[in-house]
Amino acid sequence: MAPLFTGIAKNLGGLGFGRLGVSQVVFNSISVVLWGAGGGGSQQDPLYGGGSGGFVSATVPYATYSGETFYIVVGGGGVGGSRPNIPAKTGGFGGGGPSGAGAYENGSGGGASYIRLTNGSGTVLLVAGAGSGGNGYSTGPSATSGPPTTVFLKAGGRGGGPAGEGAAMYDFPGGVGAGGGTQVAGGRAGDGKPPGPPGTAGSFLQGGTGGSAPGGGAGGGGGGGYYGGGGGGASDPTRVAQNGGGGSGYVNPTWTAITNSYSPNPYTAYPHPLAVPGIARGANNTFAGYNGEPGYIVITLEGPSPVSYTYPYTGAAETLVIP
Repeated sequence: MAPLFTGIAKNLGGLGFGRLGVSQVVFNSISVVLWGAGGGGSQQDPLYGGGSGGFVSATVPYATYSGETFYIVVGGGGVGGSRPNIPAKTGGFGGGGPSGAGAYENGSGGGASYIRLTNGSGTVLLVAGAGSGGNGYSTGPSATSGPPTTVFLKAGGRGGGPAGEGAAMYDFPGGVGAGGGTQVAGGRAGDGKPPGPPGTAGSFLQGGTGGSAPGGGAGGGGGGGYYGGGGGGASDPTRVAQNGGGGSGYVNPTWTAITNSYSPNPYTAYPHPLAVPGIARGANNTFAGYNGEPGYIVITLEGPSPVSYTYPYTGAAETLVIP
Protein backbone atom coordinates (compact mmCIF):
# COMPACT_ATOMS: atom_id res chain seq x y z
CA MET A 1 0.00 0.00 0.00
CA ALA A 2 1.38 3.41 -0.98
CA PRO A 3 -0.43 6.20 0.88
CA LEU A 4 -0.71 9.60 -0.79
CA PHE A 5 -1.29 12.31 1.79
CA THR A 6 -2.41 15.89 1.26
CA GLY A 7 -2.81 18.85 3.57
CA ILE A 8 -2.40 18.47 7.34
CA ALA A 9 -2.91 14.73 7.15
CA LYS A 10 0.47 14.14 5.50
CA ASN A 11 2.19 14.63 8.85
CA LEU A 12 0.03 11.99 10.52
CA GLY A 13 0.76 9.09 8.12
CA GLY A 14 -1.08 5.88 8.97
CA LEU A 15 -0.75 6.35 12.71
CA GLY A 16 -4.45 6.56 13.45
CA PHE A 17 -5.85 10.07 13.66
CA GLY A 18 -8.31 9.20 16.43
CA ARG A 19 -5.57 7.91 18.73
CA LEU A 20 -3.69 11.19 18.31
CA GLY A 21 -6.76 13.25 19.15
CA VAL A 22 -6.21 15.61 16.21
CA SER A 23 -9.52 17.36 15.92
CA GLN A 24 -8.60 19.47 12.89
CA VAL A 25 -8.45 16.40 10.63
CA VAL A 26 -12.06 16.04 9.50
CA PHE A 27 -13.45 13.61 6.93
CA ASN A 28 -16.97 13.50 5.58
CA SER A 29 -16.98 10.53 3.20
CA ILE A 30 -14.99 7.62 1.82
CA SER A 31 -14.55 7.24 -1.93
CA VAL A 32 -13.19 4.10 -3.56
CA VAL A 33 -12.30 3.14 -7.12
CA LEU A 34 -11.41 -0.45 -8.06
CA TRP A 35 -10.29 -2.18 -11.25
CA GLY A 36 -10.40 -5.97 -11.59
CA ALA A 37 -7.61 -7.84 -13.36
CA GLY A 38 -7.50 -8.84 -17.00
CA GLY A 39 -7.53 -12.42 -18.23
CA GLY A 40 -4.66 -14.28 -19.84
CA GLY A 41 -4.48 -14.55 -23.63
CA SER A 42 -2.72 -16.61 -26.27
CA GLN A 43 -0.16 -16.48 -29.05
CA GLN A 44 -2.88 -16.33 -31.69
CA ASP A 45 -3.61 -13.15 -33.65
CA PRO A 46 -4.20 -9.90 -31.67
CA LEU A 47 -7.95 -10.49 -31.47
CA TYR A 48 -7.54 -13.72 -29.51
CA GLY A 49 -7.02 -12.61 -25.93
CA GLY A 50 -8.26 -12.39 -22.39
CA GLY A 51 -11.12 -10.19 -21.26
CA SER A 52 -10.53 -6.93 -19.42
CA GLY A 53 -11.25 -6.36 -15.73
CA GLY A 54 -14.28 -4.39 -14.62
CA PHE A 55 -14.51 -1.09 -12.77
CA VAL A 56 -16.36 0.09 -9.66
CA SER A 57 -16.57 3.58 -8.21
CA ALA A 58 -18.56 4.19 -5.02
CA THR A 59 -18.84 6.45 -1.99
CA VAL A 60 -20.17 6.19 1.58
CA PRO A 61 -20.48 8.57 4.57
CA TYR A 62 -17.28 8.51 6.61
CA ALA A 63 -19.07 7.79 9.88
CA THR A 64 -20.42 4.50 8.49
CA TYR A 65 -17.01 2.83 8.64
CA SER A 66 -14.93 4.99 10.98
CA GLY A 67 -12.98 2.61 13.23
CA GLU A 68 -13.53 -0.39 10.95
CA THR A 69 -10.83 -2.42 9.23
CA PHE A 70 -10.93 -2.83 5.46
CA TYR A 71 -9.54 -6.12 4.13
CA ILE A 72 -8.20 -5.34 0.65
CA VAL A 73 -7.50 -7.72 -2.23
CA VAL A 74 -6.10 -6.50 -5.55
CA GLY A 75 -6.61 -9.01 -8.35
CA GLY A 76 -3.72 -10.60 -10.21
CA GLY A 77 -3.70 -10.89 -13.98
CA GLY A 78 -4.57 -14.18 -15.64
CA VAL A 79 -1.72 -16.29 -16.98
CA GLY A 80 -1.23 -16.58 -20.71
CA GLY A 81 -1.63 -19.87 -22.52
CA SER A 82 1.16 -21.94 -24.03
CA ARG A 83 1.38 -24.61 -26.70
CA PRO A 84 0.97 -27.22 -25.41
CA ASN A 85 -1.07 -25.79 -22.54
CA ILE A 86 0.54 -28.15 -20.03
CA PRO A 87 0.39 -27.77 -17.14
CA ALA A 88 -2.87 -25.87 -16.80
CA LYS A 89 -2.42 -22.19 -16.03
CA THR A 90 -3.07 -20.94 -12.49
CA GLY A 91 -5.77 -18.31 -12.09
CA GLY A 92 -4.92 -14.78 -10.99
CA PHE A 93 -4.85 -13.92 -7.27
CA GLY A 94 -8.32 -12.91 -6.15
CA GLY A 95 -10.29 -15.89 -7.44
CA GLY A 96 -9.26 -16.18 -11.07
CA GLY A 97 -10.23 -19.55 -12.54
CA PRO A 98 -7.48 -21.87 -13.82
CA SER A 99 -7.37 -22.76 -17.47
CA GLY A 100 -7.70 -26.32 -18.59
CA ALA A 101 -4.78 -28.37 -19.93
CA GLY A 102 -4.51 -29.43 -23.54
CA ALA A 103 -2.49 -29.53 -26.72
CA TYR A 104 -3.55 -25.99 -27.60
CA GLU A 105 -3.50 -22.88 -25.47
CA ASN A 106 -5.94 -20.83 -23.45
CA GLY A 107 -5.39 -18.34 -20.65
CA SER A 108 -6.54 -18.40 -17.05
CA GLY A 109 -8.98 -15.94 -15.53
CA GLY A 110 -7.91 -12.73 -13.83
CA GLY A 111 -8.60 -12.14 -10.16
CA ALA A 112 -11.24 -9.79 -8.78
CA SER A 113 -10.29 -6.71 -6.75
CA TYR A 114 -12.42 -6.35 -3.65
CA ILE A 115 -12.82 -4.93 -0.15
CA ARG A 116 -14.34 -6.80 2.80
CA LEU A 117 -14.72 -5.86 6.43
CA THR A 118 -12.22 -7.06 9.02
CA ASN A 119 -10.82 -10.18 7.35
CA GLY A 120 -11.15 -12.61 4.49
CA SER A 121 -14.57 -13.79 5.65
CA GLY A 122 -16.12 -10.44 6.59
CA THR A 123 -18.95 -8.58 4.87
CA VAL A 124 -18.23 -7.88 1.21
CA LEU A 125 -18.36 -4.16 0.45
CA LEU A 126 -17.12 -3.64 -3.11
CA VAL A 127 -16.00 -5.93 -5.94
CA ALA A 128 -14.61 -5.19 -9.40
CA GLY A 129 -15.01 -8.33 -11.51
CA ALA A 130 -12.18 -9.76 -13.59
CA GLY A 131 -11.88 -10.84 -17.20
CA SER A 132 -11.70 -14.48 -18.32
CA GLY A 133 -8.96 -16.33 -20.12
CA GLY A 134 -9.35 -16.16 -23.88
CA ASN A 135 -8.68 -18.00 -27.10
CA GLY A 136 -12.20 -18.68 -28.26
CA TYR A 137 -15.27 -16.50 -28.70
CA SER A 138 -17.34 -14.25 -26.40
CA THR A 139 -20.58 -12.34 -26.59
CA GLY A 140 -23.10 -10.37 -24.56
CA PRO A 141 -23.80 -10.31 -20.81
CA SER A 142 -24.80 -13.95 -20.41
CA ALA A 143 -24.13 -17.41 -21.80
CA THR A 144 -25.42 -18.10 -25.29
CA SER A 145 -25.39 -20.81 -27.89
CA GLY A 146 -26.01 -18.36 -30.72
CA PRO A 147 -23.49 -16.63 -32.95
CA PRO A 148 -21.16 -14.01 -31.44
CA THR A 149 -22.74 -10.56 -31.44
CA THR A 150 -20.02 -8.16 -30.28
CA VAL A 151 -17.13 -6.66 -32.20
CA PHE A 152 -14.63 -8.36 -29.86
CA LEU A 153 -15.62 -11.83 -30.90
CA LYS A 154 -12.40 -13.62 -30.08
CA ALA A 155 -11.60 -12.08 -26.69
CA GLY A 156 -12.44 -13.61 -23.34
CA GLY A 157 -15.51 -12.47 -21.44
CA ARG A 158 -15.06 -9.05 -19.83
CA GLY A 159 -15.51 -8.75 -16.10
CA GLY A 160 -17.57 -6.15 -14.28
CA GLY A 161 -21.09 -4.79 -14.09
CA PRO A 162 -24.05 -6.56 -12.49
CA ALA A 163 -23.35 -9.50 -14.84
CA GLY A 164 -20.02 -10.39 -16.39
CA GLU A 165 -19.77 -11.03 -20.11
CA GLY A 166 -20.53 -14.58 -21.18
CA ALA A 167 -19.03 -16.70 -23.93
CA ALA A 168 -20.45 -17.96 -27.20
CA MET A 169 -20.04 -21.59 -28.14
CA TYR A 170 -17.81 -21.88 -31.17
CA ASP A 171 -18.32 -24.51 -33.87
CA PHE A 172 -20.67 -26.71 -31.84
CA PRO A 173 -24.35 -26.17 -32.69
CA GLY A 174 -26.51 -26.74 -29.65
CA GLY A 175 -23.68 -26.22 -27.19
CA VAL A 176 -23.83 -23.39 -24.66
CA GLY A 177 -20.87 -21.24 -23.74
CA ALA A 178 -19.65 -20.27 -20.28
CA GLY A 179 -21.78 -17.72 -18.47
CA GLY A 180 -20.76 -14.51 -16.77
CA GLY A 181 -21.18 -14.25 -13.01
CA THR A 182 -24.28 -12.41 -11.74
CA GLN A 183 -25.45 -10.91 -8.44
CA VAL A 184 -26.78 -14.23 -7.18
CA ALA A 185 -24.81 -17.04 -8.84
CA GLY A 186 -21.64 -18.00 -10.63
CA GLY A 187 -21.60 -18.27 -14.39
CA ARG A 188 -22.61 -21.63 -15.85
CA ALA A 189 -19.96 -24.06 -16.98
CA GLY A 190 -19.22 -23.83 -20.68
CA ASP A 191 -19.93 -26.93 -22.75
CA GLY A 192 -17.03 -28.71 -24.39
CA LYS A 193 -16.95 -29.60 -28.05
CA PRO A 194 -17.09 -33.42 -27.96
CA PRO A 195 -15.07 -35.27 -26.97
CA GLY A 196 -13.76 -32.30 -25.00
CA PRO A 197 -15.29 -32.03 -21.50
CA PRO A 198 -17.04 -28.95 -20.09
CA GLY A 199 -15.52 -26.43 -17.72
CA THR A 200 -16.84 -25.87 -14.20
CA ALA A 201 -19.27 -23.23 -12.98
CA GLY A 202 -18.14 -20.06 -11.23
CA SER A 203 -18.93 -19.49 -7.56
CA PHE A 204 -18.76 -16.83 -4.85
CA LEU A 205 -15.56 -14.82 -5.43
CA GLN A 206 -14.16 -17.61 -7.64
CA GLY A 207 -14.01 -18.17 -11.38
CA GLY A 208 -14.66 -21.60 -12.86
CA THR A 209 -12.00 -23.92 -14.24
CA GLY A 210 -11.54 -24.50 -17.95
CA GLY A 211 -12.03 -28.00 -19.35
CA SER A 212 -9.01 -30.16 -20.21
CA ALA A 213 -8.44 -32.26 -23.34
CA PRO A 214 -5.03 -33.89 -23.86
CA GLY A 215 -5.29 -33.75 -27.64
CA GLY A 216 -7.50 -30.69 -28.02
CA GLY A 217 -7.82 -27.07 -26.98
CA ALA A 218 -7.87 -26.14 -23.30
CA GLY A 219 -10.83 -24.17 -21.95
CA GLY A 220 -10.27 -20.65 -20.62
CA GLY A 221 -10.56 -19.94 -16.90
CA GLY A 222 -13.46 -17.84 -15.64
CA GLY A 223 -12.79 -14.38 -14.25
CA GLY A 224 -13.06 -13.83 -10.52
CA GLY A 225 -15.89 -11.62 -9.29
CA TYR A 226 -18.61 -11.18 -6.70
CA TYR A 227 -19.68 -14.32 -8.46
CA GLY A 228 -17.08 -15.69 -10.84
CA GLY A 229 -17.59 -16.50 -14.48
CA GLY A 230 -17.83 -20.08 -15.66
CA GLY A 231 -14.87 -21.95 -17.12
CA GLY A 232 -14.84 -22.58 -20.85
CA GLY A 233 -15.17 -26.10 -22.23
CA ALA A 234 -12.34 -27.95 -23.93
CA SER A 235 -12.35 -28.59 -27.66
CA ASP A 236 -11.77 -31.55 -29.89
CA PRO A 237 -8.48 -31.69 -31.87
CA THR A 238 -9.66 -28.92 -34.21
CA ARG A 239 -7.89 -26.70 -31.67
CA VAL A 240 -10.38 -23.86 -31.19
CA ALA A 241 -10.94 -23.62 -27.46
CA GLN A 242 -13.84 -22.04 -25.62
CA ASN A 243 -13.51 -18.90 -23.50
CA GLY A 244 -14.55 -18.50 -19.90
CA GLY A 245 -17.07 -15.96 -18.66
CA GLY A 246 -16.26 -12.71 -16.86
CA GLY A 247 -16.87 -12.16 -13.15
CA SER A 248 -19.52 -9.75 -11.87
CA GLY A 249 -19.00 -6.51 -9.97
CA TYR A 250 -20.77 -5.62 -6.74
CA VAL A 251 -21.59 -2.59 -4.58
CA ASN A 252 -22.88 -3.21 -1.04
CA PRO A 253 -26.21 -1.39 -0.39
CA THR A 254 -24.58 0.75 2.32
CA TRP A 255 -22.59 2.43 -0.45
CA THR A 256 -23.71 4.77 -3.22
CA ALA A 257 -22.64 3.29 -6.54
CA ILE A 258 -21.29 5.74 -9.09
CA THR A 259 -20.10 3.17 -11.63
CA ASN A 260 -20.24 -0.63 -11.85
CA SER A 261 -19.32 -1.56 -15.38
CA TYR A 262 -17.06 -3.48 -17.70
CA SER A 263 -14.49 -1.78 -19.91
CA PRO A 264 -15.44 -0.54 -23.38
CA ASN A 265 -13.21 -3.23 -24.90
CA PRO A 266 -11.06 -6.16 -23.71
CA TYR A 267 -7.72 -4.46 -24.30
CA THR A 268 -8.19 -1.19 -22.41
CA ALA A 269 -8.79 -0.36 -18.77
CA TYR A 270 -12.00 1.45 -17.86
CA PRO A 271 -11.12 5.16 -18.20
CA HIS A 272 -10.93 7.22 -15.00
CA PRO A 273 -8.70 10.11 -13.79
CA LEU A 274 -7.12 7.86 -11.14
CA ALA A 275 -6.19 5.10 -13.58
CA VAL A 276 -2.49 4.30 -14.00
CA PRO A 277 -0.70 2.47 -16.83
CA GLY A 278 -0.52 -1.30 -16.77
CA ILE A 279 -3.82 -2.23 -15.13
CA ALA A 280 -6.94 -4.26 -15.95
CA ARG A 281 -6.33 -5.03 -19.62
CA GLY A 282 -6.91 -8.47 -21.01
CA ALA A 283 -3.84 -9.85 -22.80
CA ASN A 284 -3.43 -10.64 -26.47
CA ASN A 285 -0.35 -11.79 -28.35
CA THR A 286 1.35 -8.40 -28.01
CA PHE A 287 1.67 -8.82 -24.20
CA ALA A 288 4.75 -10.33 -22.60
CA GLY A 289 3.92 -13.93 -21.79
CA TYR A 290 0.33 -13.23 -22.91
CA ASN A 291 -0.40 -12.39 -19.25
CA GLY A 292 -3.34 -10.20 -18.24
CA GLU A 293 -2.73 -7.01 -16.28
CA PRO A 294 -3.48 -6.79 -12.54
CA GLY A 295 -6.14 -4.76 -10.79
CA TYR A 296 -5.75 -1.54 -8.80
CA ILE A 297 -7.55 0.18 -5.91
CA VAL A 298 -7.59 3.74 -4.58
CA ILE A 299 -9.29 4.61 -1.27
CA THR A 300 -9.77 8.30 -0.44
CA LEU A 301 -10.90 9.78 2.87
CA GLU A 302 -12.67 12.89 1.65
CA GLY A 303 -12.69 16.21 3.51
CA PRO A 304 -10.91 19.58 3.67
CA SER A 305 -7.57 17.73 3.75
CA PRO A 306 -8.26 14.48 1.88
CA VAL A 307 -6.07 11.40 2.30
CA SER A 308 -5.66 8.82 -0.47
CA TYR A 309 -4.27 5.30 -0.24
CA THR A 310 -3.21 3.54 -3.43
CA TYR A 311 -3.10 -0.25 -3.71
CA PRO A 312 -1.24 -1.74 -6.66
CA TYR A 313 -1.05 -5.50 -7.06
CA THR A 314 1.27 -7.26 -4.58
CA GLY A 315 -0.06 -10.82 -4.56
CA ALA A 316 -1.16 -10.58 -0.92
CA ALA A 317 -4.14 -9.15 0.96
CA GLU A 318 -3.67 -5.91 2.92
CA THR A 319 -5.63 -4.11 5.64
CA LEU A 320 -6.48 -0.49 6.32
CA VAL A 321 -7.93 0.78 9.61
CA ILE A 322 -10.28 3.68 8.92
CA PRO A 323 -9.42 6.28 11.59
